[in-house]
Parts: sequence; C-alpha cells; structure tokens
Amino acid sequence: MLVNLCDYKQSVTLIANSGVQFLDFGLTPQDTASNGRFVRKTANGPLLRLDFDLVNGRYTLPAPDGGQPEVVKPESTIPLHDSLTVLDGVWLPIPFLRFNPPRTFVEGPDSLARGQVRKLSPPDAAGNTHRVTVALDSQIAEHATSALSPVENDILNGTRFALAWRDSEVESFLDQTWIDGWLREAFTQFADGVEKRSERELHQAMRSFEYQAHWLNLLSMLGEQLTVPEVKFVTHTLSTPAIPVDLILDVGNTHTCGVIIEDHGDANDGLRQTAELQVRSLSEPQFLNEPLFTSRLEFSEARFGKQHFS
Repeated sequence: MLVNLCDYKQSVTLIANSGVQFLDFGLTPQDTASNGRFVRKTANGPLLRLDFDLVNGRYTLPAPDGGQPEVVKPESTIPLHDSLTVLDGVWLPIPFLRFNPPRTFVEGPDSLARGQVRKLSPPDAAGNTHRVTVALDSQIAEHATSALSPVENDILNGTRFALAWRDSEVESFLDQTWIDGWLREAFTQFADGVEKRSERELHQAMRSFEYQAHWLNLLSMLGEQLTVPEVKFVTHTLSTPAIPVDLILDVGNTHTCGVIIEDHGDANDGLRQTAELQVRSLSEPQFLNEPLFTSRLEFSEARFGKQHFS
C-alpha cells in the first residue's frame, strides 16, 4: 500500500542515531514552456538553471548578491517531463545543508540525504501522479567530518538543515566529482539502455551536461512545488530521556505481523503506546507492506543509490 502522506510543519525534529528517516510527499508536477533552460558556468561546468523574466520575456541568471540579474541566452532546453522519465525511481544525492536563517547555507553535510521521485500508476487517492521520498541518515558519527554528515556540535548548537535548490545554493555541491559521476552514470544507463542513443548522441549530451540538467529540473521541482521542511536533530537528555521499546513478532507459516510497544514505566497506558510494525521496500520506498506481511521475508543491505560514488 502507498505510504500515507502528512502535512509537515515548517520544521521537523528527528532523533539522532535512529536510523534512516523518511519524508514523503505527493504531487502532480507542473511544467511550463519557459522552464528548463540552461547555460554552462564555464566550458567544464557546472550547469546553471535560468530564470524567466515574464515582464521582458528574457532568460536571466540571478545575481549572487541580490543585484540586477544578468540576461543570458540559453544553451540547452530540457523539459521537466523528460527529467521525470529519465530519473524515475532512481535514488539521487540531495543537498540538505546547514543554514542560517533566513536562507544562508554553509558548508555541508553533502551526504545527509538521498531522494527519489517515482511516477504512480494509477495516481493516488488525492490525484497525485508522483511520489517523492527523501531519506535522511540520522547517524551522528564520533569521528565524522562535518562536510559529509551531521556531527555532535550540530546537536549542541541546534543546527538546522534545509533543502538547497537554487543555482547559487547548489553550485559547489554539483561541482563535486562524486556528485557529477553519480548523475552521469544514472543518465548514461537510461540513455544507453532505454533510449538506445548512439555514441555520438551520448557524447554530445555529455558535453552539454544534459545529465546535470535533469537533476536540476527535479531539484527545482522539489523547491518550487513542494514545501520541504527544515530538519534538526536532537538526542536524549535528563529532562527528555530515551523511551525503551519492545518489538513483538507473531510469526506464522505464511504471514507475520508485529507491534512496537513503548515502555513508559509507571505511566504506561496499554495499547495507546504501541504502533504497528511496517516494512518499507527501499527499491520502491513509496510503498509499505500491509500490517500482515508474508513470512517469506529476506533482509539485505540498505542501498540508497550508487555506493561506489558515496
């Protein structure tokens, strides 16, 4: 069954070291004829997505200091619906970065989040044609570098993380070798394996950074058409201790179900403090198993995309 969607508040609090946490969204992507125009910053990239000035009917690059936008002639056009097809069901790196209000991003962490967009057939009950899943790694490693993942100081300082999606916010993220390689390989697999492009066509697509355009289109869709909340991590304290839980499994010959029971000590309130065990497939993260799932279940290593890059 499809994951139930909820209306997130502006900020979501996650428990540190609680595994991979998911944010789920539904939408019907909106595209316009003026969107999907790009230029290269230099001959070697990265690609930049252009804005469209409705008053003057021209494409512009926003000035980094909030000054007058630069009028630019687009070098390439990649519609959003093409990007949704090329990257359908593919785990991608997502820039969920530290920031200072209102919207000043600072370095890292570059490997906090992964995202996947998948087309539904048929649409869900609300009419959404696509589901978006954002996976966040809550692990706070003792000796991790702050450039890659959240660290202890982020918890102590109440650091918040948010989706970066504008050119000026993601330029350095996109210019990293491992990000570029991940997107290049994902695009090549589709262009070669599905579209059967010739070697010449593929070479030309790489020169124009088409693979970056598809990623930028999806990222802009998330930023403009969804309300993705800010995130902060917390841990247990003397005033808010961790709550122990028990897992009870009822394993049958053909089907299994389970419940998770919270232990509040003297404040226990029976079944009101329980939750049904739900199993999510990471290859199709928009789906959850029914509460009664098959007993023939195998667990495997979690993979969120191309591990040889990240």
